[in-house]
Amino acid sequence: MTAGHNNTGSGQSRSSTILIVDDEPMVLSTIRRTLESAGYRVACASNADEAVRVLREQVEDVDLAIVDLTIGDQGAPPVVAALRQVKQALPVLLISGYPLDEHSEELRAAGANGFVSKPFRADDLERVIRRVLTTIDH
Repeated sequence: MTAGHNNTGSGQSRSSTILIVDDEPMVLSTIRRTLESAGYRVACASNADEAVRVLREQVEDVDLAIVDLTIGDQGAPPVVAALRQVKQALPVLLISGYPLDEHSEELRAAGANGFVSKPFRADDLERVIRRVLTTIDH
C-alpha cells in the first residue's frame, strides 16, 4: 500500500482519497503521481485482496476506487464486488487500454460509475474523477 498526502500541485486542494487498483506497477505509479500532483490523497493496491484490506483500513476516507478492467484472472467485476462488500456505495471508475465499446458488458457487470481509456491525459482523468465525485452521493 502506498498512502499519499494532500498536495496542491495544481493550485487546487482536494480532500478526496482515491484507491487505485492495478496489477501493473508502472501504471499504478503513474496514476498515483498524477493524482497526488492534483491534490488527491491516494492509496494503492496491486490485487483484489490488497485492495479489500486497504479499503477496510481506510473505509471512512476512501471516496472513489479506480480499478483496472483486466486486473487478475477474472477482471474488474469481482474486485468491484469485493470492494462494495466493504463499502456498498463506493463509486468506481474502470480503466482499460481497450476502447469503451469493447467493454460495455463488463462495465455493466461491474456496476462502474465511469470509464477512462488508457493512455489518458492527466486532465481527462481528473475531469472524470470530478464528475463522478460530484454526481455520486456518498
